[in-house]
Amino acid sequence: MVVAHVTGRARRELMMKDIRIFDDKKCKLAQDASMIEGMRKLCQRFLITLLTEQGSMLYLPDRGCQFLTRIKHTVKNEFDVMVAFSSSKMKLKKSMKSAETNETPNSERYLDSSIDSLLLDDGFLIITLAVKNRSGSVAKVMTPRLLVM
Repeated sequence: MVVAHVTGRARRELMMKDIRIFDDKKCKLAQDASMIEGMRKLCQRFLITLLTEQGSMLYLPDRGCQFLTRIKHTVKNEFDVMVAFSSSKMKLKKSMKSAETNETPNSERYLDSSIDSLLLDDGFLIITLAVKNRSGSVAKVMTPRLLVM
């Protein structure tokens, strides 16, 4: 059990190394295990939720969304990606809200998201998304390179 937990954590850290967060302040990505807060924490939580298939977490079966499930074998063009994202937004929003508590500040509360741009080339997909929090701030976040067939 402990080995699986450490392995899972190592995978998440490797996945999170490729994430780029862009905002108006041009904040630098932390290269160490420093604490993050505010919009950066929201963007990290958003990407983890977006890239977690619903039902894949043993003790939190409702966490995640259907986005990866929908793009695995059905993506032929950019429109298919936009449809998959749009159809997953409702579950994504519900999953994001379930992770929030009364003590969560507005800067870390999810309000909305949209696709800013996407690149689909040679079976790989990279999406830049705009994430909006409850305090009205918007940040752009780029997914790691996703393999689509």
